[in-house]
Amino acid sequence: MKRLLAITDPGCTASTRYRVAQFEKYLLEQDVQLEIIPCPREKKSVARLLQAVKQADVVVIQRILPRTALLKKIRQGAARLVFDYDDVVFRNDSNGGKPHLKLGRWWRFRHLLRTCDAVTAGNDHLGVLAARHADARRIFTVPTVVDLARYEREPTPAETPAALGWIGSRWTLPYLEQLRLPLEKLSRIHPELFVRAIADQKPDLGKMHVTLSPWSEANEVRDLKSLRGGLAPLPDDAWTRGKCGLRLLQYLAAGIPAIASPVGTQAEIIRHGAALAASSDDEWLRALEKILAEKNFAAELAAKGKELVRERFNLTTWSSRIFEVWFSK
Repeated sequence: MKRLLAITDPGCTASTRYRVAQFEKYLLEQDVQLEIIPCPREKKSVARLLQAVKQADVVVIQRILPRTALLKKIRQGAARLVFDYDDVVFRNDSNGGKPHLKLGRWWRFRHLLRTCDAVTAGNDHLGVLAARHADARRIFTVPTVVDLARYEREPTPAETPAALGWIGSRWTLPYLEQLRLPLEKLSRIHPELFVRAIADQKPDLGKMHVTLSPWSEANEVRDLKSLRGGLAPLPDDAWTRGKCGLRLLQYLAAGIPAIASPVGTQAEIIRHGAALAASSDDEWLRALEKILAEKNFAAELAAKGKELVRERFNLTTWSSRIFEVWFSK
């Protein structure tokens, strides 16, 4: 049996889950054992990590940028080294203001790309960034994908409440709170309407009524299927252009119509007609009213979205590709 070791960011569980862990079943079918180790800081933990590196056929550094000394030791012990990433990891998150370049992280990013044997980037924008520092023949675009079968196993409610929805963590709630003004206007037109936040903290949306459904892996599909529409707002900046559209993909997989900012992977999804685009407050308001008022249109949009996930962002489709790239010599 071959061994795949993934060294992951302990603060980015969703990235680990969707970029690595969900491939475990397929890897086992290919006689590959997956081990996931969060990047350690203590010396004893580093020693255990380096021992695991030596025992692995492939090492995937997922999203983190190791310090030079640690990367050198990993490179010396790894038979094949891959870097996988789904964010512009050398910039600040734009929730804190302008996404500034972090020089130390940028230098480690550049060094890592030149050191590893292959790079899997979550979208074309990230692939272009990687190609500035590494041979383009070693860079492969592998989108973030979802397990559509998991969504299809959960029944769809016969009737759904007047709920628009959001899924994410407290760190991304500022994106949703950008919609406060159009949502407040919408609430005056549709007083029965509310926003269901599938998250770990309740957002502040002013006069729009909000309910909190604490996120859990066991309940997220059920909660998503209870929505009338999904919200995926993003600003357009140097950080968000690298976003891989997971939130929007989850809405589409759940079979609900969605509205999104045309940024990052979301722009690609919108170009395929699988979600409505909105940027300004007025565009958001018009798109939301269209979803609520035109049931046939909303159903057709949801069907297009689900079909796009099946064709382009489905775990089943990409499992063999990720195996091919990671294990290719």
